[in-house]
Amino acid sequence: MYSISFYLESNLRIETWLKFLDCDLKVTNSDLETAPL
Repeated sequence: MYSISFYLESNLRIETWLKFLDCDLKVTNSDLETAPL
């Protein structure tokens, strides 16, 4: 039981982290697209 809840909790953390990274990457990409070269 403990290991399952721990797995779900860490999975949720990973998902949140990936969403955060994904947003961060999108912002960086849009910044690069709009930046004058």
